[in-house]
Amino acid sequence: MRNIPVWIHDTLIRNFPKLERNITADVLVLGAGVTGTTVADRLKKTGSTVALNTYNFEQLQRRVEQQTERIEAEQTLAIRKALQTICLK
Repeated sequence: MRNIPVWIHDTLIRNFPKLERNITADVLVLGAGVTGTTVADRLKKTGSTVALNTYNFEQLQRRVEQQTERIEAEQTLAIRKALQTICLK
């Protein structure tokens, strides 16, 4: 079973064609994972023009899934360590 993050599963994400011309923006954000998308969104809300550059959607989705799995593994390990510490006291 694939672990699909809620922000991928429940969100309409559009694929855009490759640029065929030069564009101008105040900020270029490289990478549209959770961090890049959040940064781009916040910059846009401040009035900046933002260009968000990423891999194709399938590559992006795989990377986000891998990041989510890694974070979940790290959280599980941290919880286990905390429980072991508590149980040893």
